[in-house]
Amino acid sequence: MLIDRKKGYNNIKDLVKMASKHGMFVRLDMEDHRVTQDTIDVVVDLHNEGLSNVGTVYQGRLFRTLNDIDYLEEKLGPAADYRICKGIYLEPAEIAHTGYSEIVSATNASIDKMLESGAYCAVASHDKPVIDHTLSA
Repeated sequence: MLIDRKKGYNNIKDLVKMASKHGMFVRLDMEDHRVTQDTIDVVVDLHNEGLSNVGTVYQGRLFRTLNDIDYLEEKLGPAADYRICKGIYLEPAEIAHTGYSEIVSATNASIDKMLESGAYCAVASHDKPVIDHTLSA
């Protein structure tokens, strides 16, 4: 996506089409903040082209994530299919939570919002407070 968005999109589309033929789901991992919007846009565009076997991952640490969840829910409804993780990228403090407890709280808030949406929600974490929160939600 960072080298050539159109080529990246076409490569992803080819993979998602192939997966669809085999009854498989593709989840686009969320890399660093430079591709957040492009990743979300690819998922929406593929759904608009009839390829609904694709979803995305969000980083709980990014300030924008709660709004991104709303956006995907607005565009795709229950077909949104989310996965949330705290995020491993050391994002700038201007756009992301940087302290441990802030990141956990933001991730847990994202989990709550995803679960409320009615769409499929996966949680990717080894973090006990996030796991405990998810089990209690």
